[in-house]
Amino acid sequence: MKSEFIKKIYIDLLSIYKNDIILFFTLMVILEVLTIFTFSHIVSYFIKDLNNNKNYNKMTWIFFGCLLIIYIIKNFYNYIQYKIIVRLREDIKIYLSNVLLKSLNKKYINDNYLEYYSPMIKLAYKLYVIIHHLCTYYVPYFVLLIIFIGYLSYYSPMCALILGLSSLYIFISVKIKIPEIIEKSINYEKDSNDLDYELLESYGNIDKIINRNTEYLHQKKFDLAEEKTIESGRLYYDTANFFTNNMLFILNISIFLVIIYLFNKKEHKLLILLVPLLLLYKGKAEASIDRFMDTIEVFGKLIFLGSKWDKHLINIDLSKEGGKNIKDLKFNKVKFKNIDFTYNNKKIFNKFNLELDLSSNKIIGIFGKSGTGKSTLMKLLIKNYICSGGNIYIDNVNIKELKNNELRQNILYINQNLKLFDKNVKYNLLYGCNHNDCDNFYDNLKDDRIIQNLFQNEDFQKIRAGSLGENLSGGQNQMINILNGLINKSKILILDEPTRNLDYNLKRHLKELIIKYKNNHKNIIIITHDNDYDDIFDESINL
Repeated sequence: MKSEFIKKIYIDLLSIYKNDIILFFTLMVILEVLTIFTFSHIVSYFIKDLNNNKNYNKMTWIFFGCLLIIYIIKNFYNYIQYKIIVRLREDIKIYLSNVLLKSLNKKYINDNYLEYYSPMIKLAYKLYVIIHHLCTYYVPYFVLLIIFIGYLSYYSPMCALILGLSSLYIFISVKIKIPEIIEKSINYEKDSNDLDYELLESYGNIDKIINRNTEYLHQKKFDLAEEKTIESGRLYYDTANFFTNNMLFILNISIFLVIIYLFNKKEHKLLILLVPLLLLYKGKAEASIDRFMDTIEVFGKLIFLGSKWDKHLINIDLSKEGGKNIKDLKFNKVKFKNIDFTYNNKKIFNKFNLELDLSSNKIIGIFGKSGTGKSTLMKLLIKNYICSGGNIYIDNVNIKELKNNELRQNILYINQNLKLFDKNVKYNLLYGCNHNDCDNFYDNLKDDRIIQNLFQNEDFQKIRAGSLGENLSGGQNQMINILNGLINKSKILILDEPTRNLDYNLKRHLKELIIKYKNNHKNIIIITHDNDYDDIFDESINL
């Protein structure tokens, strides 16, 4: 399983952190070269000139001078490293949110987007862990390996060959074995997510489970999902652990062979010279190999989580969007020409044609049986959906040539399913309102007797909607969204089934409010089954 989304994130992150990464690698190379120089040459000079006090004192100062330089570079290196790492997690969360918003702006996908929050947090953390491991373990080890083998090639080509061949064997083994280990990690994450989903679904319907006395059914599901997760986890850890132990064995054998070779060749001075470096190399190699299992587990989970986001990039080119200036349009006419559209394998429109004359300030009613495509037609107009055939024109300009965000600033679409922010009523009423009359409209609504009765005369600044609007009734939620649409100025306001869930008095009062705020919009389109609104329609269309 591959995730195009993960590839894109890595490419984008490389461009964002390019300068920091270049500086990071430069400091790393300098640090490793200085470390090898300090712990090899200077130590060898100490041994060589042990009885020469003058040289001994000189080398002591050089040794401590090198340690001081290493200390300074190491601190600066760590600063750059943690500058990248500390920013990374938050940057990734914002990056993921922006990609989701931009892709939805380009092509709307029907999903429960609250389901993306947990994967987004997990994805951000796992990307952070992978990059942390790269910066802290794998890249420093690889840089040290190259420098160390180059250094050994000068003093002992055979030792360099032994370490080089063992390292090559480890890299080839990783290349061959890693797809299998990642696949098992992905299966483990999938089963773990299925278990999480079963638990979350049950928590979300806890009242139904208790009232129906079906706890035993859900417990059985939990047990089966748990067994499957444990088994896939065991398979992953067994495979990864066996492979990790093999790599550690090869590493230690190669170091042991180097020591035996130098000892047999009676290269005692070289052996003493290389011991600190071999210990340094062994420490970094073992740290990298020990982290391998954790890294692969995280990487497998990363791919699994990233696959959920792939649909927001596949066939969506975020860089291409119409560039026609929408300010040049007067919104006098909307034309649907030869529209074809299929939804969930059901043909909604086949060569559909409709022309709306919007040259004067109108309220237009759109009627039709359920499933005839009334709402779908309006979602095609604001590019929530994309028609498979035909074109839509505003003032003879194809909407494909218009930027999505500008189009939706001029055409407001309000339906009964819109969620509210977990803020107070005032915030939700004025959301997106950016003209001079916003506060006046709010004051009028706040003092409206029927609206006050709907909210039981409570202060709009104290009532919070709740995370999904659960603190408010269905009618309160719906009225807030409709009123928000009425007070936000636009060329076209589309109200989709505005009277559903409203009692008779609210329906009648809403009609008065639509007329009152009519001039905020050049035209209002109302999708409805309610004949009580016939008297305010300047034009009626039956689909």
